[in-house]
Amino acid sequence: MYSVKAHVLELTALLCAHGIEDVVVCAGSRSAPLAHTFASCPRLRCTAMVDERSAAFTALGMCAALKRPCAVCCTSGSALLDMAPAVAEAYYQRLPLLVISADRPEAWIGQMDGQTMVQPGAFQNFVRRQVSLPEPRDAESLWHVNRLVNEALLELRHAGSGPVHINVPLAEPLYDFSAESLPEARVIRREQSRKFELSPGMREEWQSARRPLIIVGQELADLGLEAPLKALMAKGCMVFAEHLANLGAIEGEQGFSGLFDLVLASPAESLPEALRPDFVATVGGHIVSKRLKQYLRAHPPAVHWHVSPDGACPDLFQCLTRAVEAWGRELLEGLAAEPCHADPAFAEAWIARNGRVAAMARDFDPEPFADATVMQCFLASMPEGSALALGNSSPVRNAQYFPLPKDVEVSCNRGINGIDGSLSAACGYAQASGRPTFCCIGDLSFFYDQNALWRREIPANLRILLFNNGGGGIFHFIPGPEKSEHRDAFIAGASALSAEHLAKALGMAYRRAGSFEELRAALLPFCTAKPSSGPMLLEATTSLEASAQASRRMLAEAVKSISG
Repeated sequence: MYSVKAHVLELTALLCAHGIEDVVVCAGSRSAPLAHTFASCPRLRCTAMVDERSAAFTALGMCAALKRPCAVCCTSGSALLDMAPAVAEAYYQRLPLLVISADRPEAWIGQMDGQTMVQPGAFQNFVRRQVSLPEPRDAESLWHVNRLVNEALLELRHAGSGPVHINVPLAEPLYDFSAESLPEARVIRREQSRKFELSPGMREEWQSARRPLIIVGQELADLGLEAPLKALMAKGCMVFAEHLANLGAIEGEQGFSGLFDLVLASPAESLPEALRPDFVATVGGHIVSKRLKQYLRAHPPAVHWHVSPDGACPDLFQCLTRAVEAWGRELLEGLAAEPCHADPAFAEAWIARNGRVAAMARDFDPEPFADATVMQCFLASMPEGSALALGNSSPVRNAQYFPLPKDVEVSCNRGINGIDGSLSAACGYAQASGRPTFCCIGDLSFFYDQNALWRREIPANLRILLFNNGGGGIFHFIPGPEKSEHRDAFIAGASALSAEHLAKALGMAYRRAGSFEELRAALLPFCTAKPSSGPMLLEATTSLEASAQASRRMLAEAVKSISG
């Protein structure tokens, strides 16, 4: 049985018709007609949560794992605003997150009634479409509901992907659940027919390039980029991609560099001109490496194309010449089909330096017990075919120094790069993917987002590796914060918290490691236990100074390997 609210029934029927199967439902009263109807619908899988911020990030993680739209539903009032960080992350990461909010009737907004505020437009800067449904009173208003919902759901995957907000005003009574079935709702489909082709001007620029470079930013796995990239590398083109690009299938091949950040650790003026590209094409989302951004801004290529399905034109290197509206695979296949006149010396120079840096990282001495060396030890033990969810700041950077096992999918909240929601997104990813999911996260991110674990069931395949160094380790590594006597307390967020009691209260298997001997002993069950054996938390207690020391040594060794 379902709610008798006609617009709730219409919305639910259209969610199913448009292929949405997963909804994270937050507790609340005004949203009861939505929550009951979603939970009663056999075609929807519902996850119950309480904290709206965590719930939205959980749904975001599910979007990343499933590579399709997932929804999150909340009650009225400030509950909606708690979802803003995840909505912004979805917008900049181009993930199809659907936010459904219950609302009070429009007549009662601004009348000092409880849990009321202006909800339409709450995410106006971070959604591709926002609609507020009328409460149907006749055939025309029901048609209006149908049209608005169809339009909103179509925008989730139109010209790329992104978040959408559907606001649902609900008048009392709220708890009449006597409707026996969902309606046969009209479904609007969008058909798109276009074939991307290189223009004559683009062909000329490509064939004139002598030092071509393709940079792949954050992407979901299995987008079919590997084959055209391999063809381009065979023609002398260099490819740069971090772990977040999910190109593990071609990592390590000639012409591919995942270690360009370490190669660029040397002062820019000391790097030969042979390394400077004259043609750059960027595909996908965000790039972590600050050194690459600075290098290309200081030595801009003559040509820079940015490729995206919505034709966006971010001028990241301050030298953008073309914004190309196409899927990354389309453009790469187009380039691979054209003649390439790359100077072999360009790729050879990068390959030589990349090889020396890779050898250094492979043989890097795992001392002292620090964030980077713990990451090194963990990645060497991580099982093939698993998922790696990285927290921002130090974890995402430290993981980039070392190779990944085969067939590992990587995710991270790099849309905004905030620390909030990393654990929640990992929970959503684990729940939706079914893969053993390893969340590498710092202590500030973990404790900030501990409500991710406030749910009925923590995914049994979730493994949390907590890097607890007592604060924000990055602030002991980057230059500047040491100038303030208030660094630890007010900049780095120093604390002495441990996750042991939290893990035990939640029924999670817990291990602590403060040395390599303890770490290796703990990693055995942590990495080899069956995914169904239950969630685990491994807390590696490192120190801020040792972690900063290890990171500085990594960079120094990279510079030495290149110059030597």
